[in-house]
Order: sequence, then C-alpha cells, then structure tokens
Amino acid sequence: MMKKITIVILLSLLLAGCFLPETIIDWVDFVKFDDTTYMSNYSKELASEQALGEVVSVVKFKLDGNITNSSYRSKNGDASYREKGTKIYEVKGAEGVYAVKDPQNKINGYQIYEENGNHRFENVEQRDIYKVEIHEMLSLGGYRFVNKLESEADIQAFLALLNDSEETLDFEPNFENRDPNYFEVLFYHDGPLVDRYTICFDGSTYYWYPFEVAVLTEEMANYMQ
Repeated sequence: MMKKITIVILLSLLLAGCFLPETIIDWVDFVKFDDTTYMSNYSKELASEQALGEVVSVVKFKLDGNITNSSYRSKNGDASYREKGTKIYEVKGAEGVYAVKDPQNKINGYQIYEENGNHRFENVEQRDIYKVEIHEMLSLGGYRFVNKLESEADIQAFLALLNDSEETLDFEPNFENRDPNYFEVLFYHDGPLVDRYTICFDGSTYYWYPFEVAVLTEEMANYMQ
C-alpha cells in the first residue's frame, strides 16, 4: 500500500512540474556582436538617415519569448527584442555607436545602441544646440509634432527653464485621475546624433528626469502647445 502511495505522489510531482509556468524574463534591450554587448540608449536619436553607415551585423536570435532560463549567456548575433534578420548599422562619425531601424518607437526612426551611454543632461553640449523639437507621445503609438525652436533666443530661454529646474526626490506625480502626457524633446547640434529627454505633465505639474526627477515651472506650458 505504501509503495502505491509513493508512486502516486511521485507521479503527482512530475505532472505538476510539467505544468509549472515558464519564467518570464524582463530583458534589458541589447544587441551583441564582435564579442561586445551594446545597450540601447534612450537619450540619443539619429539626426538623420544620412548618418547611417555600413551594416556591421545582423540579428540571428531574439531572446524575448524564446529563452526562459535567466542564467542564459548571450552570444554573438543575439538581441533581446530585435527580430532575426534585423540589420545593425554603424553611425558615421560616432565610434562605437550603432543604429537599428525602429520607426514605431523612435521619432527619427532608429534606436541607438552603444557600449557605454551618457544619460545625464548636465553633460549635453548646450552651446552647440541649433534646434529643439518637441513631440508628444500618443497613447495609441507614434508621435504628434508640437513645437520647434530655431532662434537662439528661443532656444536659450527654453534651456534656462530646464537648467533652473529643481531636483525633487520626494516628488510624486498625480496619477489619480489620468495618465501623464509625455513630450519627447530633441536637441540638435553638429554631429550624427541628437540628445533626447522626456518632459512629463500629470495635469498640474511639468517634470522631467535630467538624471533624478526634477520639477519644472508653469512657464513650460508655453512650449507644449
């Protein structure tokens, strides 16, 4: 009798193991080739397609949806979210920087990848900025053009609002009655890349993330319509 019970228990455990849910892994967005892993940089965009160079690699395997082992070690040709066959381009004039076509999520159509990204606004070369574009992210995908600044006076006034913002670590956006509006701001200067930062509006307050969260004055509303 005990032998039968033991067999039943073992079968139950084996069957339970067969139906255990697969591990869902939240991958960091990367591509790997030439034994180097390149991470997505969401603070950069391609200035124009003219900055695209040669194809340096092609994605051979997408991890998301295919790998459930969190101990998996990435290989050359792997990408966390890019489909097999996706081309990886070098960016002219930007050593160690690469681009992948992504018209759904990027205003200028390409996601930037590099080994070490710079995400602090304080490191942006503000003196060289000759154009600022503002685009609102739409809830169903894509972007709506909002504003463009090209005169030096307008650009400097806009930058002054950003530079005067105060880091407020205890600030909590109000999500009680609505989702925030997201405005993507592109800073154009000489070179193949533009800097990109997000300004948010929760219905009463404008804020952004130059690195830590910082609150902006009400004057920012003048640029967001």
